[in-house]
Amino acid sequence: MQDETEQLPPGFSQRELVRRLLPWLKPHAKIFALCLGLLLLGSLLRLLGPVILQIAIDRYISKGNFPGLLSLLGAYALLIVAGFSANYYELIWLETTGQKILAGLKNKAFAHLLSLDLPYFDQNSTGKLVSRIETDANAMKVLFTSVLTQVLGNFVIVLGMFIVMGFKYNLTLALYVVGLCPLILLAALGFNRFMAPRLVAVRRYVAEVNGYITEMVQGMATIQIFGQEATVLEELGSRSKQKYRQDRSITVLFNSFFNFLFLIQSIGIVLVLWLGGNQVRQGTLTIGSLVLFMSFIHQFFVPIMFLSAQFNEFQKGIAAAARIFDLLDEERLYPEPEAPLALPASAACHIRFENVWFRYHEDSDWVLKDISFDCPAGEHWALIGPTGSGKTTLINLILRFYQPQKGKIFINGLDLQELDPGTWRRRVGLVLQDVMLFPGSIHENLVLGEPDLTPEAILPTLQEIGLDTVIERLPKGYQTELLENAQNLSAGEKQLLSFARALLRQPALLVLDEATSHIDPQTERQMQKALHTLLEGRTAFMIAHRLSTIQEADKILVLKYGELLESGKHQELLAQAGAYAELHALQSV
Repeated sequence: MQDETEQLPPGFSQRELVRRLLPWLKPHAKIFALCLGLLLLGSLLRLLGPVILQIAIDRYISKGNFPGLLSLLGAYALLIVAGFSANYYELIWLETTGQKILAGLKNKAFAHLLSLDLPYFDQNSTGKLVSRIETDANAMKVLFTSVLTQVLGNFVIVLGMFIVMGFKYNLTLALYVVGLCPLILLAALGFNRFMAPRLVAVRRYVAEVNGYITEMVQGMATIQIFGQEATVLEELGSRSKQKYRQDRSITVLFNSFFNFLFLIQSIGIVLVLWLGGNQVRQGTLTIGSLVLFMSFIHQFFVPIMFLSAQFNEFQKGIAAAARIFDLLDEERLYPEPEAPLALPASAACHIRFENVWFRYHEDSDWVLKDISFDCPAGEHWALIGPTGSGKTTLINLILRFYQPQKGKIFINGLDLQELDPGTWRRRVGLVLQDVMLFPGSIHENLVLGEPDLTPEAILPTLQEIGLDTVIERLPKGYQTELLENAQNLSAGEKQLLSFARALLRQPALLVLDEATSHIDPQTERQMQKALHTLLEGRTAFMIAHRLSTIQEADKILVLKYGELLESGKHQELLAQAGAYAELHALQSV
């Protein structure tokens, strides 16, 4: 998916976006109808204020009827209370509904994000994705609960004022006032179209700045150890300056537009004073009616100016909607098969590569070149090779995070691309060098929502790898809450926890990517001993740089520059005196 440009994404017109937004309102139609009724009531009560003022001047104040004026003021006070109550409940119910819509939007966007393939996340930064789900969803909530209702409310007020001024008091004077409306509306519509791409650009700059800050916070230790604070601040300043320039130009444009609207309002006031004053002098218009017109003309142009102001929020909401729907329309790079093949249950799996070629982009070099091998079920294989040789890429292909451009991968004789990826991945246990633990307790991180994995059920596995004693030393044992990035655990403890989490799935395939790199030698020996028991009858692939950890593997694949140079057992490869023997000699020094 392309980055946001200064235009709405292709295929997104404002009309199309509005059409796609309507289904989000349908489940809350009754609440919106009730709020609409309260909105109309509040708008009508606002119209009665100037009318009561006119009546007070012409019928009571001018004639000295102060007891009648007091009764009128009491009625006016009741109207104020009623209007306040209508506005209060309208805002409360709209905000509550807006929060429900916001939660639904975030859940749907995040659920779709979870379904996308790994290449999508390679091409989009974490910060931008967070901004898209959080900031844009909030902008859409404002569109639903504030912008649309305020636009409708302001329209009702303007229409009501014209009806009262024209048909109740003085049609000629009302027509003079309303005659200024086309100029304001045309200016507002032109301004709306002019501002649309600029507001989309602002959202893009906001996403870029948020994304950069998020990534820098995640890499704070690296920034500080290499003394890059000044460089990071300079880059952030550069990005923020671009956003500032765009924000400043938009602020200037909006202020200029509002000043133009105030100029139109001033013209309207002068016009009403001149024409209305003459009519008062001629006796065709009362002073109270002139005051009503003066009061209305201020209220008349304010909703139109607010209507123009809402164009800003409307465009933000539309731009946010375009970005959200652009995400929701993102298709999987590797679609799931329409009729996935059933993967028979088995304790281990047979993995076969046939002439597999892979590269990450069409214009990039091949990362894997014509890889073929056949791993029988239950065997433990190791992958070694220098950095960039394709070890992790090969594992990612087995996990179906990517698909090869050429060649086939078979699991138990079935084409991997014809299997349901979710079903397949649930058969795999994965232990990475960089451990990802989630917010919550240690027990929650171990079982990941599996109800059958009670503390009693998982204890034997934890004892095998020595994690039980680690957990018992923690303040609350299994219920110890992990801090952000599991800072209350050491690197070795986190890796042990990740190891146990993978084993508890009873995987048919266990993938270990430098799984013991952060574990002390004593614990590593205990784990290696436990693995003989825990991996019995299961298939395993191990990526390792320390050859001492893989010498008992059933087969070792030696990769370099994406090619399979050698394969065999430890002693067989030493006897070949090739790349593996050379690497072994270097590590033996």
